[in-house]
Amino acid sequence: MAKIIGLVANDDRNTLSEPRRRLAEAIERASGQRGTLELRRAAVERAERMVSDAESALGSAKAAVETARKGLASETLAAVIEGRQKGSGEVLRRARLAEAEAEDALEAAQAALNTVRGQHEESEAEASRAREEIGNAAGAVMAPLAADLIQKAEEARLHWLRIRAACTVVRDAGFPTWPPTVESKALQRAAEAVLGEEEHSRGSKAFDEMRAAWNAAFRALLIDANAPLPEI
Repeated sequence: MAKIIGLVANDDRNTLSEPRRRLAEAIERASGQRGTLELRRAAVERAERMVSDAESALGSAKAAVETARKGLASETLAAVIEGRQKGSGEVLRRARLAEAEAEDALEAAQAALNTVRGQHEESEAEASRAREEIGNAAGAVMAPLAADLIQKAEEARLHWLRIRAACTVVRDAGFPTWPPTVESKALQRAAEAVLGEEEHSRGSKAFDEMRAAWNAAFRALLIDANAPLPEI
């Protein structure tokens, strides 16, 4: 498992390096934006429910108008047949007033929904930019490792080539003794293990553990500017 560089967590940003300070600020901004995003998402949900209720109320109001209209028509016909004065139509007037109020309420609810949806979309865009900013800031924290990593990778590559060259001689020539001794057989097995290691290293437990350590460290860095990184 990769060793971890000791890094004392401290809320005081003055103790952080410049890249980590910028990362801490980006994380803080993103946290505030997430809060705003949640508030606006909740507002959209409330507005959607308001529109749904207003649509239902308008549907009921329209049905009431239709019922009142049919009732007035029946009452008027009866008045004509019976030779009496027809009704005032007060029920229909009240139904139409209720319908108009329901239409106004639905229009207002839809306008509110459009507004909060626009605000929510703005917050989503801001949150996306904040995530990108965190990624860039975290990359800046990782950047100083690049030169060291390249140098060590080249040194390791050359060292590995020297080991493989020696092991190839041991494997192919039966070096150093013939007939084989216990020691030479052990050396032969070690050489074969080394030569086979390159092909299988990516699937090895040690490699997987090292890769997991780096992945976990970088994920932690995205939410905590004090998060330590594995040692190369």
